[in-house]
Amino acid sequence: GAWRGRNPPGCLAGAAAYMLTYPMWKGAGWLAGEKLTVGAVPEAKYAALLPNFSGDVIGIVLGLIFIAVAFILPDKIRSHS
Repeated sequence: GAWRGRNPPGCLAGAAAYMLTYPMWKGAGWLAGEKLTVGAVPEAKYAALLPNFSGDVIGIVLGLIFIAVAFILPDKIRSHS
């Protein structure tokens, strides 16, 4: 089909979830246009969501999670095909 194995319902679900939670993110001040990081970055002039954690460590952990998902997910998709 036109989607060639992609998951458009999942994409649409993510967009819908963002739309539904937008007021919460805006109310929290996260969409105010200010710079923001997930973890603390030395000498950064902007805030962190988790100021007690190193931004480097958070980045490495998130990267490893994404790599693990990239290896695990294709096997699960193939087993359902």
